[in-house]
Amino acid sequence: MYGKHGASFVAAVLKAAAEKGELKVADDQISSPTYTLDVCFAVKNIISARGYGTYHISNGGAVSWHGFAALILKLAGLKDVRLEACKAADLGRPAKRPAYSPLDNRMYRLSGHAPLRPYGEALADYIDSMR
Repeated sequence: MYGKHGASFVAAVLKAAAEKGELKVADDQISSPTYTLDVCFAVKNIISARGYGTYHISNGGAVSWHGFAALILKLAGLKDVRLEACKAADLGRPAKRPAYSPLDNRMYRLSGHAPLRPYGEALADYIDSMR
């Protein structure tokens, strides 16, 4: 998740782009990037409908971390940043992450709520809001 406050992958990509001008990002891990503002609206919908249970909430679609980083750079207008694809194992991160972790928002949909917008639309709005 990413949003206006706190640390996030989006903030890390933008910071590395500004400070280093290059990034190395895994292309073998797929997830569903999600904007915190959209999660807030979804939670409000669940509460308003008096929903209960466990809900997975994410923006629509799935993308590799590398693909998401490329979209972040593109939407931020950072054309001169070098983005290199690598395997997650090459990054030496302390926590092992699953290769495929998109969320299925089934419970949210079955409760009659419209799916959240695609991750690309949400990211574009987020980056526009940060300008």
